[in-house]
Amino acid sequence: MVYANENLYGIPVNDYDYSLPSRVFFLTFRVENNKIVRDYSYKVETSNQYFPYYEPANCRGTYIDDTIYVVSQFAVKAYSINDGSLLGETEL
Repeated sequence: MVYANENLYGIPVNDYDYSLPSRVFFLTFRVENNKIVRDYSYKVETSNQYFPYYEPANCRGTYIDDTIYVVSQFAVKAYSINDGSLLGETEL
């Protein structure tokens, strides 16, 4: 995700360990004074009752005005771009 007007960037990250359920995050960061500065981390639900350890989890992020939307196969969540707080969500 690239939000040039806010100097904000986002990438999905999958933290995988074969002995634990995978963890997926959508991370946002900014570039300030030629350095990458972490902004917020949005956790994405990944487990289900059938494959809690190996389920492939994906997420994508986008924005509209001052709201970041994180979309996964389980839910769509809206977050404040200003403080990272959850504004709302809907399960899929």
